[in-house]
Amino acid sequence: MGNDFQAARLASGLDVRAIAAVARNRVIGRDGQLPWNLPEDRQYLEDCVRGGIVIEGRRCYESRGKAFPGAERTVVLSSREDWSPEDASVCSSLEDAYQLLQGETRPVWILGGERLYHESLTHWRRLFLTLIHEDFEGDTLFPDWKQRFVKQIRRNDSHQGDLRYSFLVLAPVEDEKECAP
Repeated sequence: MGNDFQAARLASGLDVRAIAAVARNRVIGRDGQLPWNLPEDRQYLEDCVRGGIVIEGRRCYESRGKAFPGAERTVVLSSREDWSPEDASVCSSLEDAYQLLQGETRPVWILGGERLYHESLTHWRRLFLTLIHEDFEGDTLFPDWKQRFVKQIRRNDSHQGDLRYSFLVLAPVEDEKECAP
């Protein structure tokens, strides 16, 4: 999926952020769906991404059937040459997506899926994580972020019934500045 060094170089000029809801055991999906239903988290996702740029995989895009609501622009990664949605740009690699977005000043949000999260992990300037405080069964995992993203910028705890979760904003360990999230 492209040259990681080149992708990292291109990403360095962008404000790349990732956002995800993740179970304690790193599960983010099961059979193409979220294993939980948290309206507060969906609203948080929409509020964060509003006005920004979204990069996501084709299956994530297809699960909604349209560009992400409120995003200024959606870029979908797909190797299918015969596929081109009307409301999104399509790139064959993360490197190509970053190239397309050069000069962009708005936040660039990585929305998944699993492969895109893993490939872009070292490019994130911030991780906006809804951490669900229990394990779920699933077939899609979020990368292990805990060694890289140790600096907590913000935390808000919440719950829905007995299900407890926290909205976290994390910075990479090498980021020593207190940037506004």
